[in-house]
Amino acid sequence: STVIMIVDDKKSTRYLLHQVLQKEGYQIIEAKNGKQCLEMFSIQIPDLILLDTMMPEMNGFNYYIKLQELFSKDL
Repeated sequence: STVIMIVDDKKSTRYLLHQVLQKEGYQIIEAKNGKQCLEMFSIQIPDLILLDTMMPEMNGFNYYIKLQELFSKDL
């Protein structure tokens, strides 16, 4: 099945998205920040990433740039 990674610092947002998407048959992976996202991404590459753009430490846009640098052939 399609794997979706939800990256958001708000647990309530991750929970809501997880519930809705899982009911539609998607496999869900969650990360609470970009660092965790990068760690998980190196283990399993999801089909889709839902990435919050307004996270502490580093915003979602910067994490996306980092993902492109590390995994450019897969994005």
